[in-house]
Amino acid sequence: MITGHRVAHRVINRLRRPSDADIVVPGGTVSIMGTTSVTVDDPDAAWPTPLEVDRIVEESCALIPSLEETRMIRAYCGVRPLFGGGGGDDRNVSRNFKLIQHDREGVENLFTITGGKLTTYRLMAEKCADAVCDYIGKGGACETATRILPASSDAMWTEPGAAPKKWMAAHEKGDGMICECEMVSESVASSLIDSLKSQGLKRGLVEVGLRSRVGKGPCQGSFCGLRLAAWMYGDDHLKGDEGLRGLTQFYRERWKGMRPVTWGENLARAELHEALQCGLFGMEVDDE
Repeated sequence: MITGHRVAHRVINRLRRPSDADIVVPGGTVSIMGTTSVTVDDPDAAWPTPLEVDRIVEESCALIPSLEETRMIRAYCGVRPLFGGGGGDDRNVSRNFKLIQHDREGVENLFTITGGKLTTYRLMAEKCADAVCDYIGKGGACETATRILPASSDAMWTEPGAAPKKWMAAHEKGDGMICECEMVSESVASSLIDSLKSQGLKRGLVEVGLRSRVGKGPCQGSFCGLRLAAWMYGDDHLKGDEGLRGLTQFYRERWKGMRPVTWGENLARAELHEALQCGLFGMEVDDE
């Protein structure tokens, strides 16, 4: 779950056996609370539930009592493949990874690497690449552990605080603000359009949203989604019903995370979302 503001400057972790809601981690301008662990049947049909949200809030308040009155702006979940185990508490299953060479099973030229997590993905890539290179008899010393990944200017605007720092340091007169929560200006959106164009990628509203902080702040896109669409129409980046279709997809993704935390102030904001998106623009959820 994500709080509306940053509630701590350091990681706060409950010292106990791994369980639900035992950590609060600062992340940019917010804090992230978690986690829960449940088994899912379909990785494509996994989403956080209100019961999980309630448990995270209840347990996290033992770490930071003020969380009881802190606004949660959204919840999210991911699917982690755990190798081995089965039955019982999945938290007891190792988070390590497993590399499988299938020629021992009579299938040639096939490797599988599974398990692990985001913090080990480069190590997993190294082990898998080493095994494949050894198998085909090619390759030299691996540099994964020593080579620094180059910074990507195309992804710079996803960093919390990057857009406000740039705008406050210097900006052109008339560089209007599209997203007031995260201070994403028209010049940022323009640079993203140029980046997408140079890569030969689609230059739609959703694509700009994914590469920026638009919709990531406390209002969760209530106003900036509409402003972004209007700006893109004004600069001829959108035509016909492209903007409406883009907004529908944009808000559908926002709603996935907002839905489990819809109480109090968030419930009022959900009413505002509905009034703007459905009452004003008729963007009722379709059957897709």
